[in-house]
Parts: sequence; C-alpha cells; structure tokens
Amino acid sequence: MNINDALSILKLNKENETYSRNEIKKAFRKLINQYHPDKEGGDVHFSQLLNQAWESLKKFDEVTFTGEVDSQSENLSEILKKAIDQIKNLDGLIIEICGTWIWVTGETKRHKEKLKDSKFFYSKNKTAWYFKTGTSKRIGSSKSLDDIRESHGSQIVRRGQKNRIAA
Repeated sequence: MNINDALSILKLNKENETYSRNEIKKAFRKLINQYHPDKEGGDVHFSQLLNQAWESLKKFDEVTFTGEVDSQSENLSEILKKAIDQIKNLDGLIIEICGTWIWVTGETKRHKEKLKDSKFFYSKNKTAWYFKTGTSKRIGSSKSLDDIRESHGSQIVRRGQKNRIAA
C-alpha cells in the first residue's frame, strides 16, 4: 500500500500536510477503536485496511500527503463489500478475505461465469478464484493459499451451503 493510500485510509489526507509518527499512531488508534470487529458497528474489512495502513506507515518518523491518491483507496472496504455481495448467495462457495484480496474456493466450477462477470480471476496454482483491489500488491505465484493466510490473515466471510434434498 502506498503512503498516500495509507494516509487517506487513516483520514489524514490534507494536501501537502506533514504528519508525525505520533499523529499517525493517534489516528490509527482512534479508528481501530471505532471500527474494531468486536465492537457494535465494527467492520472487519475496514479494520484490516486500517492495520495495513498502519503497517505501511509505522516505519516513518513523518510523512507528507501529496494528494495523489488512487481513487479506489478511500473506499476499499466498500469495494470488497460490493464484490462479496455479488457472489455471496451462490451455493457451495467459501468466501475468504486475506488482506485486501478476496479468495473463493469450494464448488466454484458451476459458478465460473458469475465469478468472471464479478471481476474475479482464477489462479491455477492455488485452484481458487480471487478478487483484488487496485491498490493490492501482487502476491507471488509461488505462495500457497495457506502461506497467504499466514502472512496476511484470513477471515471467512461465508461458507457455502449445499442444497438439501427433502425426503
């Protein structure tokens, strides 16, 4: 995640403003406290983005917001939510968020066209479908899905339901 995207997520986006490490930390703590998934009104997706923004910025003593932000970065949580909403009602899918990527496994073959239409891509190496935002960094093709889960965290959004046949 680039610096401007990270600052924008933390709502520190006044053009040409320089923010100290303490100001960044304070903004992160305020937002993570507000959006923590264990709190009422919490948001798992946005909390993950906040953590990634903090990881990108914590190594700097100060940073300046230049105003050059990827237009998607301000709404990454909304982008992920929309992508999930397009496929969440498809039976047999396991939908999982790892960082700013959505991975889909399970019974994907019968939903191939819907996944393609929803801008998901198939990874032969991982035998899974994925959706990435414009600010997502490339994940090496040599990493397994378990490696990705370990390094970026994992949150199952929906485990697919198989159709039941009434007796």
